[in-house]
Amino acid sequence: MVDKQGPGKAGREFIDIIRCHVKYGGSLTASAIEEATRLRTFSLAAVTSILNRLRAAPRSVECLDPNEHPLMAYKVVIPEVTQYQALLEDNHECVA
Repeated sequence: MVDKQGPGKAGREFIDIIRCHVKYGGSLTASAIEEATRLRTFSLAAVTSILNRLRAAPRSVECLDPNEHPLMAYKVVIPEVTQYQALLEDNHECVA
């Protein structure tokens, strides 16, 4: 980090990363730092991004009952196979 950014900026970013322990908790910050180290990225932006992803609660999806939501209910009409056959033939009769 010092090689890429110089001692001043690298020192400030290091301190800001340490301050993440106060804002996000030690365990979560340690996990984010470990992941950043595995990814070989050592910036505050990377650690913060990882922290935000780790903090995001997993979203659960629940099934909705179409009977409770009438706008979701729809009826699928399955056409007869003979109607498709009539479309494929060179017959221009209306099939209903």
